[in-house]
Amino acid sequence: MAKVKGPLFSVDAWGNFGGVLVYQRRRGEATVYPYTVPVNPNTLPQQGVRTSFAAATSDWNALPPASKAWWWYKAQGARLSGYNMYVQNYLLGLIAPPPPPPLLTYPESVLALGPVAYWRMGEVSGNLADESGNVNTAVANGEASYGVAGAIAGDSDKAVSLARHQLDYFEAANSGSLNTADVFSLVAWVKKASNGYHMTIISRGTNGYQLFFETTNYLRFMKAGVAYVVSSTITITDTGYHMVAVTKDGADVHLYIDGDDVSGTVTNATIVATGGVVQLGLDKVAGDQPWDGSLDEIAVFATALSAGDILALWELGSGA
Repeated sequence: MAKVKGPLFSVDAWGNFGGVLVYQRRRGEATVYPYTVPVNPNTLPQQGVRTSFAAATSDWNALPPASKAWWWYKAQGARLSGYNMYVQNYLLGLIAPPPPPPLLTYPESVLALGPVAYWRMGEVSGNLADESGNVNTAVANGEASYGVAGAIAGDSDKAVSLARHQLDYFEAANSGSLNTADVFSLVAWVKKASNGYHMTIISRGTNGYQLFFETTNYLRFMKAGVAYVVSSTITITDTGYHMVAVTKDGADVHLYIDGDDVSGTVTNATIVATGGVVQLGLDKVAGDQPWDGSLDEIAVFATALSAGDILALWELGSGA
């Protein structure tokens, strides 16, 4: 039967887990029950199962609340059988205390992941408020179009649109919270109005980060003004909304489009906390490569989000 894909361990052998649970087949039926068992398992298969189950519970307990809530939500109604069902019950809290209720809105999920800056871009004019609480206000430059259709399914919040003009962009001043150095994540929803141009989504000066589309319509991430780090393996040429993201933890770099890892070959370059401003819709280094189309829900994190976090945000935002 189908199994939930996630931080769950599918037990495929008889075994035990310390003094917490015993899971085995009894009269041909899979069962689980509390029982005090020997500290040392009797067989190598039991030892392997015990180790794997302990690792699974440890991984589960380390997940942030938003990820736990997402897996909880995905597991509801899943058809599971045998041992996998009981491990799911343990990890998702049907035996242990239940986790927090699922965060079913996109902005709640973003905030639960702890962004250092989060611009929802639903203003009707002027500057963009930072919803993270760090007051990284993005000041308007030029003439953006406000109140255009937003990206998030079922959310009335609007977006802004830029018309590929190097005088039209938003800029957030340097702050301690924005000095993410070489461990960070950038997430944005974008809607292209044209193809075949360099178009910047977010950038931060020489030696900082830059996430943009190049002329061949591949998503690309680079150490601004210095070196390319990674390009996507697919292009975007349509005029619909897409969620794009980059996560970086030193040499561990990933590009995502619509929840999928689309990372090509990575040539690592260390991103520096430049102390410079952050620009939305313009390349800070060259003062050009302006965005053409809509921008929405741009968030900066001082952590490298997991693939599960990125997928969860995509599914919540797109209504998938």
